[in-house]
Amino acid sequence: MPSSVQNCLQQTLRLGIGNDACLLGWLTLQNISRTNYFEYEVASIDSDTADFADIDSCQVFTGPARHPDPAVRHEFAQCLNQSVAAECQLPHYIWSGRTANRIPVASMHAVSYPPGSAELLASAKEDLQAVLEEARAYFANLDWSNPSLEQSFFSVEGDVVHQLFDCYFLGPYASAELWPSGASRELTSMLYYRNNPTDRTFMVPEAGCVPGVDACCPDGSPFSCGGPARMAIIHGFIDKLRQTPGSQTGSILAKAVEEGVLAKIAEFKALFGN
Repeated sequence: MPSSVQNCLQQTLRLGIGNDACLLGWLTLQNISRTNYFEYEVASIDSDTADFADIDSCQVFTGPARHPDPAVRHEFAQCLNQSVAAECQLPHYIWSGRTANRIPVASMHAVSYPPGSAELLASAKEDLQAVLEEARAYFANLDWSNPSLEQSFFSVEGDVVHQLFDCYFLGPYASAELWPSGASRELTSMLYYRNNPTDRTFMVPEAGCVPGVDACCPDGSPFSCGGPARMAIIHGFIDKLRQTPGSQTGSILAKAVEEGVLAKIAEFKALFGN
């Protein structure tokens, strides 16, 4: 092992950090990419020494198989690729499910397939094409409509509805009077504000709050907070949208949902039609 890699490993050990940078440095010296170095190779089933554990598996015993202690070296040398599989007495796994080791057990690997893999690729393409044809036929004949569509309106603090009202009433200010209080401020006026009349921060409902007790704990949509005027205006607007399905506002919501669904169907048709 190069001295630079050894120094890197010692330094990471002293600092208590991972050694991934050391691995990258060693791979650079070897002029090989991480993907190619950790590439899996499908073992040939005709090999006399092939074992089920060799299939798509990394070699993990090569280092200890060169251990200076003959007893350790012999135990691991029996489990190499060129060894007789029946002689290996070590378990075919490195990590147990209860280990405290935080190093990932596995990740995506490149796989080197043996000669004849063209048939596997052709078969995979054929299966994929069958799925595409099925999806294409389904969406080509799909003509969705739902005259009895039931809709509901969900709104939460900070969404476009709340922002729209805040923009209209507040502009760049923290609060706004709904009617003039006079030059001397002697008349009492109701203020429109988000969380506090002196800033533009939001008040957000907390998990586990109690409706009717906590300052901001609506028991249903719209989940609005802020001053009484703000809550009354936004709630009144959304309640108007929640009228019976036959009303004008109900029809607007139903039409919006229908147009959204049809737009998605059109996207799928365009995707599978090309």
